[in-house]
Amino acid sequence: MRFRMKLLMCIGVLVASTTALFAQTKMGIKLLPGVTLTNIAQEKGDDIQSIYWGNHSGPGFGIGWFVDLPFAENRAALSTGLSYSMKKFTMDIETPIAIQIYNPEMQNSTEFLILSDPQYLLHYLQVPLTVKVFTKSETKNYRFFLQGGATFEVKIAEQALDKADNYLHQLSQVSNNGEMVFKSFDIGIYGALGCEWQLKNSHGIFGALSVNKGLLKQFNSLNWMPGLSKLDYYMNVKFVQVAMEFGYIF
Repeated sequence: MRFRMKLLMCIGVLVASTTALFAQTKMGIKLLPGVTLTNIAQEKGDDIQSIYWGNHSGPGFGIGWFVDLPFAENRAALSTGLSYSMKKFTMDIETPIAIQIYNPEMQNSTEFLILSDPQYLLHYLQVPLTVKVFTKSETKNYRFFLQGGATFEVKIAEQALDKADNYLHQLSQVSNNGEMVFKSFDIGIYGALGCEWQLKNSHGIFGALSVNKGLLKQFNSLNWMPGLSKLDYYMNVKFVQVAMEFGYIF
């Protein structure tokens, strides 16, 4: 009997705590227009450096759903959710230039004339795991926040632009049986500074400037040319996304 009473009390406390937590939980949607910064780092091979340039920027975009779980008397929150993000990749090459592409089935190489920089649109699903810390404002309708943590991204598609003249796409198709050029997963360090405005009926809006720096090298190990190591032996790429975030809190 006592055990049942204690069990019921524990369940009651758990239900009350969970109800109180979800009563304070904030959810919303956000847009993330911004810029994708591409850093192509030379791994090895001095002869490669004269062909490929190091950095490039292109448009980026994201849209997603977020959840804030407040703690510390609503002065902080654990923030997570699910977002779609798009990154544009461009490899600057000193064009025009002719490069050999090796076909392992035919045991020969074909000269490929590169007239334009290879470009890709990369599509990801992103799950952030961050903490927001809020300031205590004298006014009741707005407060600033600092946000930091990690992001986990899974690539759902890579889209080669101008396939007929895209060197990386041709390399993937001819020498690597259609293997993807970019890896399917990335981990990033995320930071943001923003402001949240309180509206009527407990709703709100926010704006923030955010930076998400990818930590993992993103080129796959593609076969290149006879006598040379794989592509990621010579060079690799990491992404940095800078965005202006705009959101609505339900």
